[in-house]
Amino acid sequence: MTEIFPVSLVLQGLDVLVVGGGRVAERRVRSFLDANAHVTVIAPEISSWLTVRAEAKELRWIARGYEPGDITGFWLVQAATDSPHVNSEVAKAAHEARVFCFTGGDPANSTAWRPAITHFKGHAIAVSGGGSAREAIATRNELAQLVRTHEELT
Repeated sequence: MTEIFPVSLVLQGLDVLVVGGGRVAERRVRSFLDANAHVTVIAPEISSWLTVRAEAKELRWIARGYEPGDITGFWLVQAATDSPHVNSEVAKAAHEARVFCFTGGDPANSTAWRPAITHFKGHAIAVSGGGSAREAIATRNELAQLVRTHEELT
């Protein structure tokens, strides 16, 4: 198992790049916007939810495919296309630029993994599945149930 260093990032006001415009990209953009990051999406097409956000100037959309050099100036990158080749290119460029990168569906190619999160009394409880989203979600759900049960008993 790969050793990880858990950390919480303050993305408020920082530039974050999402490459891709589908459902996975949409979920990641939601969380980045919730963290008050400045989000740029690069994708030839984007979901209707992302389109609404782009039209409202809540994010910046560059309507084209990924190109070398696109990650310049970003603090964090999310590769979320339906092309493993493109995701791998994004991850490689991010690694070379020393920018952390989430690579959807390819934890071995990622330098960061998104934890599964639940909230309790204003706090976030984050669980890493060692690169496995399925494992993280299952453990998060178990923890959330334990916390709710404990709260009911006290």
